[in-house]
Amino acid sequence: MANEKPYKFNENIIVPVVQSNGRVEEKGLYITIWEDADMDRLQIQIRDWTNHSFNYIDFVDPENFEVMRSAQSLEMNFSGFKENIVAMLRQYQEDKMSLECHIFGRKCTLIFYMKAKMGYLVLLTVDLKLDETIDESQSEEQEFQVGFSKRNLV
Repeated sequence: MANEKPYKFNENIIVPVVQSNGRVEEKGLYITIWEDADMDRLQIQIRDWTNHSFNYIDFVDPENFEVMRSAQSLEMNFSGFKENIVAMLRQYQEDKMSLECHIFGRKCTLIFYMKAKMGYLVLLTVDLKLDETIDESQSEEQEFQVGFSKRNLV
C-alpha cells in the first residue's frame, strides 16, 4: 500500500474537446489528480483510453501556481487551489459548471467556466503538456515489434 497514490480525483468524465481547427468532439476522458505531499505539488493528468497519444500531464506546485494565480487574477492560495480544482470537477459532473478541453498541438488547456447573462465567465484554466513518455514507449514498442518480426523472417 505504500506505493498507492493519494488520489484527489480519479474518474472518467465526458468533456467537450476543442481541436485547434475548431472541431468539437465529446470524449470520455479519464482525469486523475493526485497530491505528492513530499514535494508539495499536484499532478494532473488527462487521458483518452481509446487514443494512446491523447495523454497530457503536468505538475502544479506553489511556485508555478503563483504564476498561474497572477496571470489569471485568482483569489486563492495554493491550498485553496488543491481543493477547488477537485470541487470544480465535481460541480461539472453535477452540471453546475462548464468545462472544455482545448488542444493546441502538444498542449492541452482545461477551461472551467460558467454561463452568465453577458456571455461566459472563465474561472480557471490549467495547461497540461503532452506526456512524452507515452510517445517514447510507443516508439520502443514499435521498434520491438519490427525487430521481432525481422527475427521471425530469418
